[in-house]
Amino acid sequence: MPRSLEEIIEHAEELAELEVRDSGGTIRKAGLADIPGGKGAFEWFAKMADTQPDQVDLEGSPFPVSENYVRYEPMGVCTGIIPWNFPFIMESWKIAPAIAAGNCTVIKPATFTSLTALKLAELIQEADLPPGVVNIVTGAGDTGRAVVAHPDVDKVAFTGSTEVGKAIARTVAGSHKKVTLELGGKAANLVIEGADLAAVLPPTVQGVLANSGQSCIAPTRLLVHKSQVADATGIVKAMMEGTQVGDPAEMGAHIGPVVNKAQFDKIQGLIQSAIDEGATLVTGGTGRPDGRNVGYFIKPTLINDPDAKLEISREEVFGPVVSLMPFKDEDEGVAKAND
Repeated sequence: MPRSLEEIIEHAEELAELEVRDSGGTIRKAGLADIPGGKGAFEWFAKMADTQPDQVDLEGSPFPVSENYVRYEPMGVCTGIIPWNFPFIMESWKIAPAIAAGNCTVIKPATFTSLTALKLAELIQEADLPPGVVNIVTGAGDTGRAVVAHPDVDKVAFTGSTEVGKAIARTVAGSHKKVTLELGGKAANLVIEGADLAAVLPPTVQGVLANSGQSCIAPTRLLVHKSQVADATGIVKAMMEGTQVGDPAEMGAHIGPVVNKAQFDKIQGLIQSAIDEGATLVTGGTGRPDGRNVGYFIKPTLINDPDAKLEISREEVFGPVVSLMPFKDEDEGVAKAND
């Protein structure tokens, strides 16, 4: 087992606590998903570093649905710019494959969620990895731009907003750098006529509530055949109202706050704009949940939007908010999903 992996395992509890303090995600999520997920990336790519190209075994891969292959061809200096919603797992996914393939890395964590990256740097130092193989550079947007533009950087991997992704693409255009962009989304979930709502809706709603909705794959646009909108509304409403919010440092099935005031204000504004523009507020809404007079807690919210033209149905909310929209047939449903 690589010494760096041993250090992560040894300090897993501390890393989980730092993740909670940093991002507001719950200790349950950090302990059961984030830290094990990052550890799994180091395990998998350590295995890949010792695997011949014709001997790839996908059992145990953290990326089971992807196409996996091994090629011994280092790229050079790889930069990873990390989002704030899943800091540890994302920095692990960028560091582990880079060093396994023989590259050096320069990791720039999000401006306000750098604690686990800095702790990981300490652990890597203790693991006696050669100096300069893994570098953690903290700072605001100018820092990221400087790293991306640096002439010694050969590969840029960014996970974050579409706006910043476009700026990175412009920066590296015409250079030798390779770039991978994993950007924001507005995921649609299409529930076709006759679907078993009790079976299909709970996973969708959980996908929106997970990490308080701060996920680029959260299926926040729920498109339901018009014949089942009333029933779907009842199921989703009950799930939203049954979701508790609470202290992220305490173990439990509740959700925590969103990451900071800017995110809180953005979500509040989108909810209010939907109400102002004529959508039906089914449950939730603006303001903090009952019993919470401090903290960036968001009410789990369901909005019915018959036209799918509101700002909240087009912009990435990044909060525990569902927009439920009807469609009359599959062609219209697909058209709305692709709109």
